[in-house]
This record gives sequence, structure tokens and C-alpha cells, in this order.
Amino acid sequence: MELFRTEEVIWEKNYQKDVQVSVDLKPAPIKITDIISRVINVNYTLNEGAIIISAILEIDLYFLDKEGKIHFCNIEKPLEYGILPEKVIKDMNFYIICHSEQQSQHLSGNLLTLNLFVNIGLQGVIEKNCSPFPPKRFEKEKITTFKVMGEKREHATLKSTFEKQDCQHIIIMKPHLSEANFRVLRSAAMLEGEVTVEVFYLSTQGIEKYGTIAVPIEKIVSFAEAEPNQTARITVDYIDIYYKPCGKNNCYDVIITLEYMIKILKKAESQVITDFNEPGYEVVKEEFLLKEVITEGEFAFLEQKSFLLESNIKCIVDLQGKIESISHTVEGGRLVVDGIIGLEIIYADERLKHMYKYIQIDFSNSYLLAQIVEGTMFDINVNIIHLSGALKDETIMIKALIEVAFSGSIRRQATVVTDVLPRDQILQELVSVEKILESKTIDFTEKYEINIDRDLKEIEDVKSEIDFLDVVILDYRFLIQGTLNVDIYYIGTDDIVHCQKSIVPVGILGSVVNGDTGMQIRVNPKICQVSIGAKNSSSVQLFFSLSFAIEATKQEDIYLVTGVRTESVGNYRQVYFNKYVFNINHTMPLISPALFIRDIKVIPNKKRYEQHADGLWAVGKLYFDIMYTGKDKYVYQDFDELDFRFHIKDELNIYKGGFDLEILPSKVFLTSEGQMLESEFQLTIKTYHWENCDIGSDSIDTKSS
Repeated sequence: MELFRTEEVIWEKNYQKDVQVSVDLKPAPIKITDIISRVINVNYTLNEGAIIISAILEIDLYFLDKEGKIHFCNIEKPLEYGILPEKVIKDMNFYIICHSEQQSQHLSGNLLTLNLFVNIGLQGVIEKNCSPFPPKRFEKEKITTFKVMGEKREHATLKSTFEKQDCQHIIIMKPHLSEANFRVLRSAAMLEGEVTVEVFYLSTQGIEKYGTIAVPIEKIVSFAEAEPNQTARITVDYIDIYYKPCGKNNCYDVIITLEYMIKILKKAESQVITDFNEPGYEVVKEEFLLKEVITEGEFAFLEQKSFLLESNIKCIVDLQGKIESISHTVEGGRLVVDGIIGLEIIYADERLKHMYKYIQIDFSNSYLLAQIVEGTMFDINVNIIHLSGALKDETIMIKALIEVAFSGSIRRQATVVTDVLPRDQILQELVSVEKILESKTIDFTEKYEINIDRDLKEIEDVKSEIDFLDVVILDYRFLIQGTLNVDIYYIGTDDIVHCQKSIVPVGILGSVVNGDTGMQIRVNPKICQVSIGAKNSSSVQLFFSLSFAIEATKQEDIYLVTGVRTESVGNYRQVYFNKYVFNINHTMPLISPALFIRDIKVIPNKKRYEQHADGLWAVGKLYFDIMYTGKDKYVYQDFDELDFRFHIKDELNIYKGGFDLEILPSKVFLTSEGQMLESEFQLTIKTYHWENCDIGSDSIDTKSS
């Protein structure tokens, strides 16, 4: 044996996956005599910090039919698993050993169902550097990020009842997620929470009243990527909510249809080197603006206030409300949200003359935060879910149901070391970060001409809001599209206040330096000013000064320098290799007489070890792909396959995850007037053997077949 290299085992893990295989056997079996299963063609790729393992589960079945004849059936089932390693270091190598284990079988008629375990042994190693003087002059800092490991959308239907003795009619219902608790298990996430439904109803006395119902939500969602040390977040979209009378009086069945998206997040805390002062090294640094989401949620509350109007009100013609301003503070672990609602009221007096009134309602409410970190910045989104007004004498009672959605994050400027040259004893680890690519404000002006339905005498007021914003990522550019809802309150020639509602498109094209299609764009729109231009009796020109606050982020997997290798700790081993040389002869008939051979490809497949009583064997298949020119001057392609099986003498501490196979042709010639191809090949099998150099963790099981 020759020494190949010396390695340090950084981590090792063992996994067990359940696999179910169903096969329809023909002819009808009466007994299964033997089942042989194996895992072959094991490969892996590294994708965004996860190891994607692909393999084939091969099963050989032997069974008896009703006539006592033995039949054979071969089944191949593709396997693919995503595994999150503890850490990924640059130039890290991975050892994978997979073997199957039968759990149970069930035969029903022609259908055979097999339940098996696939055991996966996984090691991450790096090549050991023997330099006795590792660098020491460097500074480290901890960075924390959340990486999205998987996401899933599912639909659900919730049912509950709303019962009030004085309920005559339900006006509106609005649900929101008031509580969500997750418990992440292996390969699953368990959700326990509560959906609160805000209900406005008309009482038997003709008074609008308010009530709530709480609907519990419980769900278990399967995630192949889920591990107990991860967290989860949920986003809910409500598709429909409706109600119907049930058997009792004043009682309604409430049915909610919703779609929720659950994300599995892994919290990654990494010690990275921020400064490297060792002489003789070239240091590459990069400056990051990192974003970490700390908390997010939503809550709702009812705000009501009475106003005294100057004249007697006959009826309310129209009532519109918009959020005018929002501010927030954090006091005593609670998020306090303050704001102003702007209300436009069109009402008729005793002479049925339409009047316009603009009033404001101040609101304030708070929410207890589960977690708060110094320097947290909050993004607040406030919506009016329901708005109503009730008349009494010369006063109007306004009720507004307000929903607040918030997200708290911290932003941190960090200078990190991405590479050190020369790389001797330098550790570079794969780290997931959410980088803020750019934050900026785009100011622009839009001009619209709005047609008026009735003859215009004078404009009383103009109110507007931006709605339905959509962002399309093109490349480094992005397109923002949405709608602008415009309400023009004007006095017509009949001296009545009218409201002209209009929806106009709004959009802008922007760009991000170093942006690409993988970035995310967050937009916070704002209408700064509305100016009235030229107007006539049937139309009016409006100028809107708009401001879009843009934040472009991207979740990126990069290699950062996290430390240096030391000789004081670690599990080291030496890797040796053996070479076995074999000669094989192969003869294959051709579909057409050949004039000369153009190309021969020999592709190994299903190569593996098999342990038997007489020792260890390297087995597999060789696939032949032959290109040749026939005697009729046409080009042909022919295929063949050959099973190989070679005995391996030295199996001490051998790595059974696979072996290397090199195939060299030594002689190729045509016989039988070009109808047969005879070839001789030299096969070189390289096996690998481990020998531990120190006392560390137990090595991966090399004796599992």
C-alpha cells in the first residue's frame, strides 16, 4: 500500500431514512423466497451549503408461482436526500457509505410492499497540513444569520361558530393570525396557533357591535430538511371566509379557507476572522451590510371615537378612511405603534344638501415582543380592515378595525476576511449571509388626467393611495408596477359634493449595482404631494410626487476565513491506496459489418463492493458505446454491456463507500469480415484504506456491506 494523504476528520454523522417500495409481480406469486437489496451509484453534489446525495436502491426478488417455478425480478428505485452538514470548509472532501436494511414485507395478491431502512454514514474531512507554525495574529467576530432551508405552501380549512344573543346580521368578518408556536422535529414541523376573527354585526336594537372568536390551528408539515435545532416562520393568506346560520337562533357557522407558507430556518452562528495581521500573508477583505430578522408578527385592535358636526345630519352618503401617518417606539419590551387615520365623510343635511367633512383619528396600541435586541429596526405596515359610522343626534360614532403587521431586523456593517494567501493552515468555511446590496430612495412625478362624470364647479379635496405593488426582477434591473387609487371630492354645478373614484397605473424601472436575478426587492411607497393642474368642467390634471424607498437584499453562500488549523486537537488519520490490475477480453457482434472503428467508450456503472464467505469482491457493469463506419459507408452506433467481478485480497480498514476504476484499451480488432469486434482492456482498481493516527471519535463503519 502507498500513502495517499493525511486527513483530519472535522465531523461525522449517521442518518437513517425510511423507504417504501411496491412492485406488481407477474405471474402471481405464492411465496417470496429471497430478497437482496443494495444501494449503488452513490454520488453527491454541494448545493447552497446542503449535501444532495443521489443513489439507486437495487432490489433482487426471487419468488415462486403457483406451478412451483422460481422467477427473478430486478427493481431499481432512485433515491435523493438533502443533508445539512455541521459546517462546510473550502476544499473539504466527503466520504459517504450507504447500505440498505429490510424492515418488513407484505404480499397481497400480486402486490408486494417492502419497507426498508437506508443507512447513510457521512464524514467531512480536510487534508492535514503539517506546518508546525500556524498563524496567530488575527481577530475574530461572531456573525448570526438565518438561512431558509425549505419552504412549503399548503391549504387548510378552519371551522368555528359565532354566537351572540343579540346578533341580527353579520356585517363583516376579518381573520388574522394572532398566535403561532412552532416545534421543529426531525423531518417535520408542528404548528400550534390561533386565528382570531374580528366580527362586526348588527344587533337586534339596530346598533353595530363588535366581537371576536378564536379558532385554534394545529398542523404537522413534513420537511425533509427539518432538524430539531431549527426554527420556523409562517405567512398566512386568507382565500375566503364565509358564514351560514346553524340550527340555533343567533348562531352562525364560520368557515375559513386559507393558504399558509411555512419556512424552515436554520440559525447559523459563525466565528469569522475580521482582521489578519500575520506577516508574509496577502489578505483579501470584503465589507458586508448584513441583515438579520429578529422578530415578526401581526395584531389587530378596535379604535372608536365620536365627533360633533356643525349641522344636523340626515344620513351618511360616503365614508372613506386612509392611514395618514405611522410612528413606532419600543417601551418596556413592547412595540408601541402610533398613527393618524384620515377620514373623508360625505353626508346629507336636513335639506338633503351634500356636505364634505375631513376629520382625523389618533390611534395608539402596543404588542408584547417575544424577543428584542438593541438596535432593532422595525418595518411597520398598517391597514384599516373595517370602517363604519353611526349617527346619533348631531354626533357621528366612527369605528375602525386596524391591523398591524411588523418585522424587526438588525443591520450590521461588518468587514470580514474572505481569503488569505498562501492558504497553508487557513480554514475557509461556507457561511450563509443576507447581504443588503443597496438601500436608496427613488423620487419621481407622475401626471394623470382624470375624467369627471358630472360638470365640475370646484374641487374640494383629493385623496390617494398606492395599492397592489408588484416587483419583477429582470437582471440587475427591477420593474415596480402597481395601481394608484384616486378619490376626487368636488362640488358639481348642482352644489352637491360628489366623489370621483379612479384607478390609474403607476410604475418605474430601477437598477441595483451588482444585482442579479437572485436578489429580493422590498418597496415602501409614499405619496409626498398631490398638485392640481389645469381643469375644466369634465376633467382635471393631477401631478403626484411619489417616493419609493428601495431595499435590495440577497441571501448568499460564500466562503469566509474562520480560523487556522492547529495540531493540538483533532481526529487525524492516514489514507493509503492499493492498486489491482486485471485484464479482460470482450467480444461483441455488430449490427452491420464494420469497415473501421471510429470511437470506443467504456463507461463503468453500478460499481460496488460485495462481501461473501470467500472474501470481498469488486463488482459492477461495463457499458460499451461503439461508433464505427460500416462497409456501406454509413456511420453506426452499437451498445453492449459486460458484468465484472474481481476479488480484493486486502480488505483491512478498507473504505467501502466505493473504489476508483480506470479502463485502458490494449488491443481492438475486427474479425469475421467486420461482423465481430474483439477487444482487450486493462482495468485498474484503486482501493482506499484508513489508519487512525490518534485517539478521536470512532471512525465511520467500514464493515457495513
